[in-house]
Amino acid sequence: MTETLSSLFESIKENRIKPSESKGVTVDEHYYYSKKIASYLKDFNVSGITFLEIRCGNCILAMNSETQLGGEVIGLDKWTEMPTDTEVKEYLVVSKSGVSMVEALEPFPFRDSSFDVIYALLVFYTMKREQRELVLSEVRRTLRSNGYFVLADVYTMRKVRNEVGLKEVFYAQDQGVYVSIFRKP
Repeated sequence: MTETLSSLFESIKENRIKPSESKGVTVDEHYYYSKKIASYLKDFNVSGITFLEIRCGNCILAMNSETQLGGEVIGLDKWTEMPTDTEVKEYLVVSKSGVSMVEALEPFPFRDSSFDVIYALLVFYTMKREQRELVLSEVRRTLRSNGYFVLADVYTMRKVRNEVGLKEVFYAQDQGVYVSIFRKP
């Protein structure tokens, strides 16, 4: 047990990346699921396109998407808690990432049909129903035709899959987290 905890803390210290306080998810969990999501998206031949990560927090998923899939990646969040926007900008500089940060929440500050892929990693469980509905309407508005929405959240939130309003084309479960990929017609 001590070795596992030591490994976790070394990883956080080495990368100087802090967990997103509001999500309660470790940095290692972010790395793990970001790799999983990138591997799932590769099966849909999404590379070199425009991505948006909703409530990206520490931008780990955004950075991994950029590394694994290429393209333009934008992280959307309001950095009022840990990590701060300054800390996230530092991570992006240190990692030589081209991820762009946009400090906003809902409504999304983007034109209709702006993104090929939009994803949300472990954020819907932190939202009230009205807020989820607003986020989902913004996803539908800003996602391009034939684009994909990736929803990864704790298993107890799987009923949200019925609220998305897009066609589910992929579903997987992994360690209490489900990943659904939806396609906009």
